[in-house]
Parts: sequence; C-alpha cells; structure tokens
Amino acid sequence: MDDMADARPSVAERERALQELSQQLGAGRLTMTEFDERTTLATQADTRVELAALFTDLPGIIPAPPVTPDPPAAANPLPSLTVLAGAITVFSIVSAWAAGNWLWLLLIAAAPVAVMVWRARGVA
Repeated sequence: MDDMADARPSVAERERALQELSQQLGAGRLTMTEFDERTTLATQADTRVELAALFTDLPGIIPAPPVTPDPPAAANPLPSLTVLAGAITVFSIVSAWAAGNWLWLLLIAAAPVAVMVWRARGVA
C-alpha cells in the first residue's frame, strides 16, 4: 500500500472533505443522517484511506466553471460633457455681461450642438 495513503490527513484535507460532503448534501445525494455520520467519520479519520472511503459511493462534484473577470466598462463621458457645457454657459454669461451685448447668450444654445459634434468625432 502507498505510504501517502497511510498518512494522516491534514486539516486542509479534512476541511475539503467536509465541504464536499456539504455539497453532496446540497445536491440531495445524502440525507441529513448520512451527512452527520460521514462528517463525524471525516473528523475522526486516522488515514487518508479512511477519509477517501467516505466518498466511494458518491459521484464527484462537478467543479464550477472558472470565473472570468468582466471586461472593463467604458469610461463615462458625462462628466467631460457636463464640464464642456458648463464652461460654454459660464463663458457666454460672462461675455454678455462684460460686453453688454445679449448675443453672447446664443452660445448657451450652441452648447448642445458642440456636445453632439464632440460625440460624433469620437472624443467622448
């Protein structure tokens, strides 16, 4: 028999066994009584063979597919567009007040046009 099979199971191996037993219980392959008995045996197992014997009549758990990170989200252009529209508005109000000419206020109406042109060129 293999020397490693006769070795005492580590804490990590026992925890993995208990997690797999929990998954088997969640999948409906074990009753609560069987789960209790097997978890007791898993904590008391002296060798890896005894630990492995708890799973001989159970199918292996299919591992969950690896989680792939989502691609990074595109930058939100709203802050830059807001700054542009705000800058045009402030400039037109200050210019109208300083020059005493209301025609500068027409730039406020031009702000949405500037934003649309900016978007069309792909800047934002």
